[in-house]
Amino acid sequence: MTRYFIYAITDPRNRKIRYIGRSSIGLAEPQRYIADASKTVEYGDRYVHRALRKMINDGIEPKIEILGTLDDVPLEKMHDALNDAEIMAIAYYREQGHPLTNMTDGGDGITAPMLDAIREKISQTRKAGNYVSWTKLNGQTSETRAKISAKCKGRVQSQKEIDNRTASMKEYFSDISAREKHSRAHGGKAVNDICCQKTFISSSEASRLLGIPRTTLLRGIKEKRKVAGHIFEFST
Repeated sequence: MTRYFIYAITDPRNRKIRYIGRSSIGLAEPQRYIADASKTVEYGDRYVHRALRKMINDGIEPKIEILGTLDDVPLEKMHDALNDAEIMAIAYYREQGHPLTNMTDGGDGITAPMLDAIREKISQTRKAGNYVSWTKLNGQTSETRAKISAKCKGRVQSQKEIDNRTASMKEYFSDISAREKHSRAHGGKAVNDICCQKTFISSSEASRLLGIPRTTLLRGIKEKRKVAGHIFEFST
């Protein structure tokens, strides 16, 4: 089996996807999430761990589903390819109504504009001595969450929906040009390093090769300021 793929952890009771991730170490990555959720809170207390732990406590074994592999991608491009595929998968299945526990849009995590907004809200909340609710930071009210829960509760996906999901993912993973098109549409723009007069195919590549956190790099582009001796801009 390939080591590089996008996976989903699902609830077998209704076949809904609870978490989507990327792996470069085979099944060990998704199995680690389930193993940590099976133990005490100290091993993991993220949203995904709590959701999986509740499932396990109910006597249900979470299932691992491989959404697509990246066997045809060169190793030097694998990091960006996994990031782009994960972002696409999360966006697609959120749109389909799956109750994902992913706290970011995938890839390297929270994008710079979102990070700035969250930092400001966290700062204000802490000053007031209140608890930080990530669902509120992401814009969901308790009423919205209740409506989503009521709509999804007890609904079991049909085999046709599952087949359509599998077919769409296979089409994406089998077509390199489709992955490149998606990368460009979801922030995978080429990045120019003005100081060094070099162009990177994406912010992820620039981050990896220069050792600069991607969120820091994106903030530098947004604020038009120097980052670690470099000045970046998106290629037009």
